Amino acid sequence: MINCPKRVMKCDVPGCNELTRHSEMVPHKRENVAKHLQLYAVEEQRKAWSLKEVRIYYTFLMKIN
Repeated sequence: MINCPKRVMKCDVPGCNELTRHSEMVPHKRENVAKHLQLYAVEEQRKAWSLKEVRIYYTFLMKIN
C-alpha cells in the first residue's frame, strides 16, 4: 500500500465515510472519538441483531423439521 501523506483515504471506522488525507487521519480519529465510538456501538448492535435473527430462524427450522 502506498503511504503518501497526501493520498486521500476513507476512514476505516464502519459507518464513517469521511475522506481525508493520509497525513490528517490521526487528527481526524482524535477529533471524532465520540462519533466513532457511537458508530462502533451501532455496528455491534447490528451484528447482535443479525445473530439474534439467525438464532430465531434456526429455531424455526428445527421446529418444522
